[in-house]
Amino acid sequence: MCRCDYVDFDVAVFTNIMKDKVDAAGGITQYLDTQGSLFLKLQDPNRQRAVVNTDGQLPLPLVMPSTYIYLTCQVQLREN
Repeated sequence: MCRCDYVDFDVAVFTNIMKDKVDAAGGITQYLDTQGSLFLKLQDPNRQRAVVNTDGQLPLPLVMPSTYIYLTCQVQLREN
């Protein structure tokens, strides 16, 4: 059982992958499975949203519902 099993999220956010979190999860596969399970909790595409940072160095092979609106974000530096 996960500590978030009974939480009804409105927004799931994936910002980045940190080595200490990957190590604590037991490896990258377990880490991504755990993160992806949060997105799978999204059951109402009219109310719930997923936000994913696409600026990361690693691809995000997260398992997420395909019927949801995904908001992606990136940071781009501009020269003045």
